[in-house]
Amino acid sequence: MKGINYITDDAGNKTAVVIDLNLYSEELEEFIEELEAQSRVSEPKVTTRL
Repeated sequence: MKGINYITDDAGNKTAVVIDLNLYSEELEEFIEELEAQSRVSEPKVTTRL
């Protein structure tokens, strides 16, 4: 895939990824926002009373 490179260990296992932000910045931002939203699902809800 253009703009995506993998870093591998000595055994050939993928251990990291390098993503060209000029090509994928919007997709990466959406992905990170989704991860953040999912991480908050189990947090207690905070309500305010006016």
